Amino acid sequence: MVGTVSFGSPYVGAGVCASNTGAVSGTKTTGPELNRIEDALGFL
Repeated sequence: MVGTVSFGSPYVGAGVCASNTGAVSGTKTTGPELNRIEDALGFL
């Protein structure tokens, strides 16, 4: 999936650390970005 992190940065790999059970992102990451990350990684 295509998405952003940290209020618009296209470098998602530099702004998110993820494992099989969850993900951690920066404080500037918006709600819609977090939702997109959850969907892309299959959480919930």
